[in-house]
Parts: sequence; structure tokens; C-alpha cells
Amino acid sequence: MSCGTFSCHHGDPAEKEMTSSRYRFPKPVHHYGLLLYFGSNIVASDGEEWKRFRKIAAPAFSDVRHLVQRNLGIVADICYPAQ
Repeated sequence: MSCGTFSCHHGDPAEKEMTSSRYRFPKPVHHYGLLLYFGSNIVASDGEEWKRFRKIAAPAFSDVRHLVQRNLGIVADICYPAQ
């Protein structure tokens, strides 16, 4: 059984620069005003407020990465069984 090729994609260097240099490339929060209808939130915030929301949300995303890594291992075992 052939499952094809697994590949890991890393972001474009320009994308990495823009997302890691928050002070040089500020988030245009003025475009997210409508979302403030629901109250202060991670999408419509920036700076220290965003950091607070991100700290709260981070554990949920780290669990997803672990799950993906585990499932990729299972798929690899199915596609390429030890002989």
C-alpha cells in the first residue's frame, strides 16, 4: 500500500518576519471593530492584551500539535510497516 510522500512546510521567510516583528508590522486592529461587539477578544486585540489572550489559548494549540504528530506516526506505521 502506498500512501505517498509526507512533507513539512515552513512558512515563507517574509511571512515569518512579518509575524515575528510585531512592532515593525502592527496588526490593523481598526479593521476588527465589528468583532468588539462580542467583547474584548484575541482577534481584535494587540500588544499586551493580545499576549494575555494568547497565553490563555496556547495550551489548546499545543495539544493539537501533539495529536498531529501522534497521528502522523500512526499513518507512517501503516504506510511503511517494519519488516
